[in-house]
Amino acid sequence: MTRTRDQELGLGDGGYGDRIASVRKRYCGSARNDDGPRTRDKGLWCLVMKKIPMRMCLGCREMKPKKEIIRVVKSPEGEISLDTTGKKPGRGAYVCRDANCFNRIIKSNALSRAFKTQIHEDVINQLKEEVI
Repeated sequence: MTRTRDQELGLGDGGYGDRIASVRKRYCGSARNDDGPRTRDKGLWCLVMKKIPMRMCLGCREMKPKKEIIRVVKSPEGEISLDTTGKKPGRGAYVCRDANCFNRIIKSNALSRAFKTQIHEDVINQLKEEVI
């Protein structure tokens, strides 16, 4: 397990512990050599932390990693569909893969309110198959 910068300093995870995917090196600048010219091989290397994109579930209102939840998208033409890739254009709403969240979304009409339109039964059935 990799430790975050805050954990190494003894500050806990600082709220970012679950968002950090990996640490990679990046060239940040060059150091002056004793001879005068700046060289890349004696330069400064920084550790850069890559962050995981987080999205909020409509049902439980918790922030979860984007890859772990399902995206429902309303295209610019007004068509509502499931987005398995996460790349379709349009307005998106996210649902986690929990049956309780799905039931809460259906009961409260959260998808209809998010898209400001009625949701067809076939989209709800597709979402139900993905969740359950």
